[in-house]
Amino acid sequence: MYDSVGERPFDNYRTPITEPSYFFGRSELIHTMLKFPFQVRILLGGRRLGKTSALRAVEWNLLDPNNNPDRNPNSKYFRRAFPVLIDLKLEQPKDLDNLRYILIARLREAMERWREIPVTYINQMYPEFLNQVKGAEVTLNFLSSLGINCNSNNSDTEKRLNNDNFRLAFLKTKEELRKQKELNFQGVCFLIDGAEFIVRQTWATDAWSYLRGLKDTDIAIKSALGLLLSGYRDLKEYQQRVGSPLLNIAEIEWLTTLSEEDTRKLVCDRISHMLQTYDTEKEKIFLSEDAIAQIIEWSGCHPYLIQQLLNMIFDSNQQFELEQQCLDTHLINKLLQHHDKDFSSWWNTEHLSGCFSEDERKIYCTLIEQRQATPKDLAKNTSFSRFKVSEALEVMAGTGVIHLLDDESYILGSRLFQEWVKDLTSNTLSPNTSESDSEKQSQQVLLDKQLCKQNQIQNQTQINYQDFQIIVDKNHYIRASSEQGEVKNQLLLDINKIKLTLKLVELNQTDTELLKALGHELYQALFPDKINARFHATLASAQTKKESVRLRLIFESPELASLPWEFLYDEDTNTFLGNNTETVLSRYIDLPLRKSDLKAVSLPLKVLLVISTPTDLATLDVAGEEKLIQEALKTHIETKNIELDILQTATRREIQQKLNEKHYDVFHFIGHGEFENNKGYIILVDEARKAKYMDDENFANFFLGSHNVGLVILNSCQGAKVASNQAMRGTAPNLVRRGIPAVIAMQYSIFDNTAKLFADEFYRTLALGYPIDAAIQKTRNAISMECGLNTRDFATPVLYMRAKDGIILSGL
Repeated sequence: MYDSVGERPFDNYRTPITEPSYFFGRSELIHTMLKFPFQVRILLGGRRLGKTSALRAVEWNLLDPNNNPDRNPNSKYFRRAFPVLIDLKLEQPKDLDNLRYILIARLREAMERWREIPVTYINQMYPEFLNQVKGAEVTLNFLSSLGINCNSNNSDTEKRLNNDNFRLAFLKTKEELRKQKELNFQGVCFLIDGAEFIVRQTWATDAWSYLRGLKDTDIAIKSALGLLLSGYRDLKEYQQRVGSPLLNIAEIEWLTTLSEEDTRKLVCDRISHMLQTYDTEKEKIFLSEDAIAQIIEWSGCHPYLIQQLLNMIFDSNQQFELEQQCLDTHLINKLLQHHDKDFSSWWNTEHLSGCFSEDERKIYCTLIEQRQATPKDLAKNTSFSRFKVSEALEVMAGTGVIHLLDDESYILGSRLFQEWVKDLTSNTLSPNTSESDSEKQSQQVLLDKQLCKQNQIQNQTQINYQDFQIIVDKNHYIRASSEQGEVKNQLLLDINKIKLTLKLVELNQTDTELLKALGHELYQALFPDKINARFHATLASAQTKKESVRLRLIFESPELASLPWEFLYDEDTNTFLGNNTETVLSRYIDLPLRKSDLKAVSLPLKVLLVISTPTDLATLDVAGEEKLIQEALKTHIETKNIELDILQTATRREIQQKLNEKHYDVFHFIGHGEFENNKGYIILVDEARKAKYMDDENFANFFLGSHNVGLVILNSCQGAKVASNQAMRGTAPNLVRRGIPAVIAMQYSIFDNTAKLFADEFYRTLALGYPIDAAIQKTRNAISMECGLNTRDFATPVLYMRAKDGIILSGL
């Protein structure tokens, strides 16, 4: 019917859908960028959601002299930015210097294109303006005029700019832009498409730090530079996993699907466009309300799928009367076949960014069964925490295959994608199987393939680590050892300088800046120049090999051991080491764990929870504490991954009897403690339920000769006094020295929501077979994501262990 694909009216999803000034469903983003063009923003979205189109629409609106968010063309408060669109997937810079060159080169080329196009003809020349191919000659001439030499015989990937030359070129260009009085250009906004390219490079941290420096400390540039980075979920995951100086200050926006209203407008606009373009007397397409409703249902308002459905109707050369249905089985099957590769790249191409992880696929399959559910509902029906489910749902909504409703519940999006998933998991069915039997079999296949069986947990101990061990002796002398050898230095820390900060943390009067300042002081003391360089070399080596770094701290001085090293903050990477999942942090007791000392276990993990509530001390909410732990572990108990026993009468005899009755893997204590003269006391109860103080040595006797308990958890709940936390922390290393492979102590009291999150996330990762240090690091990370970095909660759990590889329970 039409020989040229370019003639198909609905095949332009890669460029703005309609007039550049109005991009369906993206008007809020465009308005924000017009009003605040010198901020840092990240635009996240799945494949084919129109990220590039959105950037082009932003580009055009910033260039349109008639477009002013203040509605006043003479407004003094409207500072317009000159847009420069760069696709890093095409550019593929080799290093930071090359990236600097590309930024300046594309800026100069954009300016030359702009000068060649009179403002009055921009609307008519928009398609040509977008499609202009970049060239390097103008850029080279300009840079030469500044005294910057580039070899014109080399490709762009071979050209470099250092910081001084970049600043010189940028500031000169900024002044040229300001001379364009009619548009009031006050600076530049780089629209960077495919920004996830950077996170995969070894120089990523340098790039983020450099760009952050331009926005933070370069007085001449910061107010005249805006950044809009577009990419897949890699950007967000990199920020959470590694941290990024630039990404941490960015406003993150998900580019989701269109609304039903905008979908209707888009369909009508495209039909209208076609009727104006083609011979309407020969070939007409009329879409009824029912037909449009079907397009909405099958596309799930995904802009790419909407247009593909319209193309399929257009290509089928059918006349659709008002009463006819437009999407028959033949068309749907044809579309499913045609886009199998696209859907597969969303679903399970794990080496590509933007696809679903295995866990997300399981959660999606569960949502298929429930049709509509909240994160809480889905957490009950999977083996994942509510936090994990919420994070997965956010990613899938950002991909466009599910939708978030106003009541915080999620529904399935594109029916086309649902059918593809069902077909994928039921392709072994017999052709003669009835539709109802087929549906049942399909669901069973989904469950078998996508969901963990209740009594089988995947062993995830095969994580590769590079060790970095720091020993600080009683004279404050540091020895840091790694695969690269040993480095020595002196620890210099004026504790008086941080006393006030420590007190504020103890009183829970913190914010992000205070905690970063404390963490930076601790980091500078523990990682002086040579040790810091060696540590970063280890990090770089691990990142290249896709490994993690196991950071073990040994303090021989009680004074230093009592400091909250879990707040260690590395300014170079803008990360707290205690919650960075690529760097697992623990306190190590140099008493190596032999294989014969490992506790042989099998699922379910057997946990004994002891809640001590003496009547003559501050009352603890026993019922509340018990309920909190039970709710946190409910899913794990139902799936037979954890078996929980609770002891409320915490006398010495009752505890000893319980430990003799059953071989517990984990001993979890909640209650009071006391710390006096550098000695910790755990407070149990006597027969009269009064307080009975037990020093750390006697408390450790509970576990002498025990070949069952592999882990002890000590925490003060909300309401316990400050001394309790010191007691827990002081008791923990003694328990390890008496034979327990690992002990977790809470160095601060925690609130109920944090305690619940800790129990849920920690026991889940432990049951999955993670090493104990990796499990606690993931838990700290989950707490930081839920509670933020402005509270002490994420650094509250302290792990003491004597297993170099973190394996304390064998058999998982």
